Amino acid sequence: MFLLLPFVLRNVPDIPFAYWMVLFGIAAVAWFFLLPVFIKKSTIRQIKKMLKEKGNNFLGDKVLELMPNGIMTKGVDDETMTSYSAVEDITQYKGGVYIYTSSISAIMVSPSAFESGQHREDFINELRARTQFKPKAAKQSIYDKLDNL
Repeated sequence: MFLLLPFVLRNVPDIPFAYWMVLFGIAAVAWFFLLPVFIKKSTIRQIKKMLKEKGNNFLGDKVLELMPNGIMTKGVDDETMTSYSAVEDITQYKGGVYIYTSSISAIMVSPSAFESGQHREDFINELRARTQFKPKAAKQSIYDKLDNL
């Protein structure tokens, strides 16, 4: 965009085309290098602000219960009920279980929450029965894809 504007503005009297190219070339280079820094700092600032907000306890230890009408997660200051119909995917990776409720949101169950591999499998089977989620046979987890790189 910056390098196309000199061609649009070349007919402005009293300013040569080369000046426009230099000016917008510098602007393009500055934009290329400064925009990622700005986005990173802005994202960090927003995350820090969100973590400081009272009642926003999405991190930390929680208790998970499979209730008749959904998945209940209880933290120190909050309780969240997730409907079984909201579950989009159930995967496991390195002993942990990930219950996806959207493409960017998941309930993560740590490997240390399970007494054994059989306990984890029983939990997953119970969860699949309640959600009536049917895993796709040939589906490979994103984590497995990353391990294969």
